[in-house]
Amino acid sequence: MSEVLTCRIIETEEELVAQREAWQRLYEAHPRRQVFYSPTWHEVWWSVFGQSGTLCAPAVFDGEELVALLLLRRDGVRLRFAGIPENDYCDLLCAGHDPGAVLDRMLRALEDAGHVEAELEFVPEDALLRQAVDALPAAWERRTRWTYRDPCPTSLLDEDVLRAILAKKSLHRHEKKLMKRGEVVLRHVEDVEEALALLPVFFDQHAGRRAQVGDVSLFQTDRARRFYEGLVRSMDLGRELRFAVLEAGGRPVAFHFGFEVDGRLTWYKTSFDVELAREGPGEVLLKRLFEYAGEHGLAELDFTRGAEAFKERFANLVRTNYTLHVLPSGLGGRVRGVLLDAREWAREKKRQARSR
Repeated sequence: MSEVLTCRIIETEEELVAQREAWQRLYEAHPRRQVFYSPTWHEVWWSVFGQSGTLCAPAVFDGEELVALLLLRRDGVRLRFAGIPENDYCDLLCAGHDPGAVLDRMLRALEDAGHVEAELEFVPEDALLRQAVDALPAAWERRTRWTYRDPCPTSLLDEDVLRAILAKKSLHRHEKKLMKRGEVVLRHVEDVEEALALLPVFFDQHAGRRAQVGDVSLFQTDRARRFYEGLVRSMDLGRELRFAVLEAGGRPVAFHFGFEVDGRLTWYKTSFDVELAREGPGEVLLKRLFEYAGEHGLAELDFTRGAEAFKERFANLVRTNYTLHVLPSGLGGRVRGVLLDAREWAREKKRQARSR
């Protein structure tokens, strides 16, 4: 292991692809892996959404070996994470070296290249990036701020938790209603061609549900559809990407497009047939996913970002996503820091008032 770490800014897809094998190793070494950190996810994302910014990813090397990577893109005057907003979580990838030391080199390299401001969203509370910022030299303290971004409800699973969830009367009531249409089956689609054939049904269900509540589905855009099609073609349907269809009497009535990594099922995007809303296909989907988690010994069903009411019913822990602000040096950065501090103070006061 070399004592000298070097950092260079990766600005082209070709440079990033050249580091794919090392990037995959960093992903696999992450203490809480998320598919949103993987090479496959980003390759698909960049192929569809790459025009929304220019790659600007600081990479730290120990000799010729990639040991840390921060997947950023230029978005106007600021740097942001690549993958936003499709990512639910974002983090630093680092293995075998002190996260604070590598982040210090990354920030200095970015500043030397003229990038003096960043807004890095969706950073989990237990992220390596949070550890790295805590370990930065004191000079960076004045130029970094954390602000609250999202609640991230999750259900940590054991036999008692699953028993309590699966005993909920509403789940059984809706399941009985749905069973009048025939046998109710949840299955994970593992054949690529079948999954691609089912995606339009999933998209249309999602659009129907969003229209019902006066909203527009992301699947009204061609790019969103192509992104999900790309994930189906590129990810392992039998292991990482879990595309579940709930069928009643052979009819697809609900879908879950999610992920399974390291004993954790990640809730990503769902849909159900609005014509059957009174029969609760969404609730039955949830019940069957919890049953799947129990049967396969999964330790967690992570509902990811957002405070929807149904998540509160089933979650037993709420984690937090944060935004890291890296501020310019000088008066402008100091003023921005004061404003961010004031905003966080006001948010915390409101939270305390609501909890009384």
